[in-house]
Amino acid sequence: AKNALNIQRVQSADQGTYRCRVDFRVNPTLTFISNLSVVVPPSRLVVYTELGVDLRNIVGPFLEGESITINCRAFGGLPPPRVTWWEGTVLLDLTSEEETSEYVTNTFLVTSLTRRDLHRPLTCKASNTNLTEPLTSTVTINMNFPPLWVRILGDRAPLSAGRPYDLHCQAVGGRPPAVISWRLQNTVLSSQTDKTSHDGNV
Repeated sequence: AKNALNIQRVQSADQGTYRCRVDFRVNPTLTFISNLSVVVPPSRLVVYTELGVDLRNIVGPFLEGESITINCRAFGGLPPPRVTWWEGTVLLDLTSEEETSEYVTNTFLVTSLTRRDLHRPLTCKASNTNLTEPLTSTVTINMNFPPLWVRILGDRAPLSAGRPYDLHCQAVGGRPPAVISWRLQNTVLSSQTDKTSHDGNV
């Protein structure tokens, strides 16, 4: 004889020890014990700044030298999920600072931002089982930069009175592109035309 216990739509409350007892007319009773463990994945992931502002895709813009603190909080999950920070396949932070019965929070600090941090992707992952894909959320760092340099192009040869000349001023490395203005003594000149490179760098 066969008998099966079928649990549909397993819930966390179904976790526990199950006993199957087989009674015989002559032989001693047999008891089989099965332990059912139920894993509940985290329900949602929230990434936010130290001021509590929720982040979607972009964080910033920031200036060079600034530091940023980004929090990642995973809600739900049984057992509590592991919340980690990644850059691509590189693990940056695996230590959670806060864990309650409702959520787990991992705070990631980036100090002294440089130009290399522009467009840097930071991914938070939350998982408590290998049976499902982890919850993920990625934010990208946006930054503003002052120009690296500004210069007047040309050989600086003497100019002749009565003849038109084009003077070129070039600013490189500003983000957003630098606004250039010309002055003659204290007078602002307005007969200029601007041209910006496709990437906005020049």
